[in-house]
Amino acid sequence: MNFRQSDKKTLAHFEKREQVAFVKRLDFDGKTVRYVEAGTEENKEVLIIFVHGAPGSSSDLLSYLSDSSLLEKARMISFDRLGYGYSAYGKAEVSIEEQARLVNAFITTAIETKIIIVGHSFGGPIAVKAAVLNPKISGVLMLAPVNDPYNEKMFWISNVGKWKLTRWVLSSAFKVSADEKFSHEEELLKMEGDWAKIKIPITHIHGGKDWIAPSSNVKWSKRNIPREYLKLVYQEELDHFIPFKNKELVVEELLLLVE
Repeated sequence: MNFRQSDKKTLAHFEKREQVAFVKRLDFDGKTVRYVEAGTEENKEVLIIFVHGAPGSSSDLLSYLSDSSLLEKARMISFDRLGYGYSAYGKAEVSIEEQARLVNAFITTAIETKIIIVGHSFGGPIAVKAAVLNPKISGVLMLAPVNDPYNEKMFWISNVGKWKLTRWVLSSAFKVSADEKFSHEEELLKMEGDWAKIKIPITHIHGGKDWIAPSSNVKWSKRNIPREYLKLVYQEELDHFIPFKNKELVVEELLLLVE
């Protein structure tokens, strides 16, 4: 239940497909961040960065880093967010702005002319915040994002990660996830004014069967993201696990952003 995969197993994913990928480390404010990089064997004009949800890690999105249609177009990075995987594991970073700064740390030396950020669940607002902070970002794809600070859905099971009597039995990944959950409303309120600043294409994919990020998050995007930049893809049959269950749809919309 640590929601992480070793370097060896990560590389084996690509070796089975006869593909080249690298597991690397980045120093970010004195913290070591692990990331996986693919699509580096040719000069490309597009960089795609994937931001996982909570709990999770870079391994959640390896299927995209090995997707042939994406590899033709882009260099891709999937990283362990702070507190997860092998990035300061177990030490929560609840600040959306700090996590957005980490996203942008991968862009500092990027030579690509088009940069797209993909964020799932909690990764959605992080991706948008990164774009607000960095004018180099060309587009954002949000998958079942948790955006709305006024309708943050709480679950009784989350208290297990908060109560001292029960917290100790959880994996560090679940503890970090709980810390994020209980800070998320406040963090979203801090970036409430950022959505109107968006001046790049934002695609938001959401589903009618999503009980984790309910439809209020769709309404939030429609109310707060400038209409000319928002593309909303809403399908009743989708749930919260879009990147895992609906890869074909995600790749299709991602390629449209790339094009």
